[in-house]
Amino acid sequence: MWELQADTGTRRSLSSETNMENYAVVSLYGLAPYQFKIDGSLMLNEDGDLNFSLEAEYEIRTTQTTFIQPRLSLSGLEVKTGFVLVSCSASLILKTMNS
Repeated sequence: MWELQADTGTRRSLSSETNMENYAVVSLYGLAPYQFKIDGSLMLNEDGDLNFSLEAEYEIRTTQTTFIQPRLSLSGLEVKTGFVLVSCSASLILKTMNS
């Protein structure tokens, strides 16, 4: 199952009334084959700057009430020479369910 969203918006700094940025965003969220959860988005501002973010996670059940969730997050932006990776993080979360 996949969900596609598109939206427009405006953001600004609280300290400035004139420094506003208009942007459009397209987001895709869903469950890829082998039950990988994927969440990705592209944001384009009025100056033509493109930002992206991507997050993937997977749940590995270890017992009936415990599972491990590895997660990878990437974000970056487009510059004149190509895409630049701004942030990359990986995590491993141990979760338990209460019955």
